[in-house]
Amino acid sequence: MNKCGAMKVKAWQPSADVFCNSDRWFIKLEIAGVQVEDISISTCKDRLLIKGIRRDILLKEHVFYQSLEIAYSQFERSIKVPFSIEDSNVEWEYKDGMLLIRVATPGEHDLP
Repeated sequence: MNKCGAMKVKAWQPSADVFCNSDRWFIKLEIAGVQVEDISISTCKDRLLIKGIRRDILLKEHVFYQSLEIAYSQFERSIKVPFSIEDSNVEWEYKDGMLLIRVATPGEHDLP
């Protein structure tokens, strides 16, 4: 791990949308199939670090795979914002495979 807790092991990166308004930043990640207890969100300096794992549903039958396109393993995504996020109010909700994170912008801050 690096000093902000990011993994050095190759992990898949979920797609993300990052947008803001005058008082909040929003980070939305597509992580379908991940259980809420397998999601970890932390902050370090100007970065939000989202980590977790998507587990495979194991089949008991003997199967032969034709195609495997879905990543079942650890994931990680680091999102940089233009201010120190460590003391910011971070709220999140997970519904229907989408993780929405809200980060309060500290004080007066110009939009990008």
